[in-house]
Amino acid sequence: MAQSLQAFIDEYVQQLEPRLKLRNAAYWNFTAQGDEQIQQEYARLDTEIRQIHSDKARFEELKKLSAKPSGDALLDRQAQMMRNRAAREMGFANYYAMSLQLQELNEDTLFALFDRLEKLTRPLFTAYKADLDRQLADRFHLWIDQLRPWHYADPFFQDTPAMPGLNLDQYFADKDTAALARQFFQKIGMLVEDILACSDLYEREGKYQHAYCIDIDRKGDVLNKLWWDLIEKFQMLKRPEGRNQPDWVSKIHIACYPAYYQNYMQGEMTASQLLEFINTEVLGGHTEKFVDSPEVGKYLVNKYFKHGSRFDWNGLLKESTGEELQPEYFAKHLQ
Repeated sequence: MAQSLQAFIDEYVQQLEPRLKLRNAAYWNFTAQGDEQIQQEYARLDTEIRQIHSDKARFEELKKLSAKPSGDALLDRQAQMMRNRAAREMGFANYYAMSLQLQELNEDTLFALFDRLEKLTRPLFTAYKADLDRQLADRFHLWIDQLRPWHYADPFFQDTPAMPGLNLDQYFADKDTAALARQFFQKIGMLVEDILACSDLYEREGKYQHAYCIDIDRKGDVLNKLWWDLIEKFQMLKRPEGRNQPDWVSKIHIACYPAYYQNYMQGEMTASQLLEFINTEVLGGHTEKFVDSPEVGKYLVNKYFKHGSRFDWNGLLKESTGEELQPEYFAKHLQ
């Protein structure tokens, strides 16, 4: 059994490793250069890798080989999900908890924070969602309980669905947004000329728009029911009937970056807490001065940015606002 499993792993690595390295190099070259031929090469290599991962016969063989212990502990670790076991051996509950700790996040504290946030924002979100559902039901000529995720335009329900009469672009149609940003930062005492001069701000042919970091060599269990349970609880969307497919894998953050997605919401809450402190303590309640007071930039530079890595993220917030991260300010600003 051990020899068969080792042979399977060796063959898999032999097929996959060179393709991964070539694909990652092609990805880097395309995003850096915008060459369409390199993009086609990347797509070809990516397809080959997907075919290796979707080989049904090889999957069935692996299930048979890994169903029972091989007698070789190292091989058993390779054939299973190794990262959770490795994390436990280092004293963590699992890989997720370890990943959070490496980001200076405590799992219990993080979940308690988000539980508070959910309770604070649920009444407002429920009211907004009910109004949106009424509009979408009218638009699609459906009963409200017939609405499903595909009726909300964005499959992840993260962007506001296009609604008649809502057009924010009109306010910036004839404006120079870079000039507006420059003007704002100048008025609060923060110069951004060097940043703008080094920035590639606008779309152009061959430009890759997404931020990324890549590992060329790559050497450096989530259930579908749980995914839809959470979607129904937090986003109030109804799961499709009669479907039990791995929909959760469509969200790259869950499959590839399991201890990352909370950062978006933490950033929003941090911004709200800083804004509240600036408005009340720095500007003395004169919120209209936020866009043109040098005191705003002075506070951010001296009390927040200047510390660098002296504190962890929550310690920095406490140093600059007098409190660790609190969800109440974000909930307040939603009103």
